[in-house]
Amino acid sequence: PLETARSRSGSPAKRALDLVLASVALLLTAPLLLGCTLAVRLVDGPGVFCRPERVGRDGRRFALLRFRTARPGARPGRLGRWLRRTSLDGLPQLWNVLRGELSLVGPHPERPSRAAEFARRHPGHAARLRMPPGLTGLAQVHGLRDGARAEDRARFDNLYIDGWSPGQDLRILLRAAARSPFRRAGR
Repeated sequence: PLETARSRSGSPAKRALDLVLASVALLLTAPLLLGCTLAVRLVDGPGVFCRPERVGRDGRRFALLRFRTARPGARPGRLGRWLRRTSLDGLPQLWNVLRGELSLVGPHPERPSRAAEFARRHPGHAARLRMPPGLTGLAQVHGLRDGARAEDRARFDNLYIDGWSPGQDLRILLRAAARSPFRRAGR
């Protein structure tokens, strides 16, 4: 089953879905990306992006691209809080998807220190690395975010990987869009 899940999760269909949807999303959000870039530059000066290190498929590390929401050692200002609340700070991660470091749907990308700790303490957590991490995932659409227990997130992530299909990815993306903080922020 592990090899079957690995071959499905690395399938050309999943990569094609990621490439098509991320490309369309980048085109549609280009004005928003430009606006956020200019706003961060005007409010906080140079260095619009931050690149925290994350653990990807098979334990490979990569730089997760995000809009900077605060200067190092400082608290987020009004713009930074708004970017976080609306999740627009993560919009540049679409470039990570195009580069193949992230998928649109998959396990949450962990910091290296957390990934190592969780792998030691929680059975099943390392198995999540069979698939590229995602912008959203089954655990996230079920409300299991950073504050959730690692073993609960790992259980949902492994269920997702074992049952992966293009249809499941589309359903998760639709659920994530319906729960989007950006949708709620406009109300």
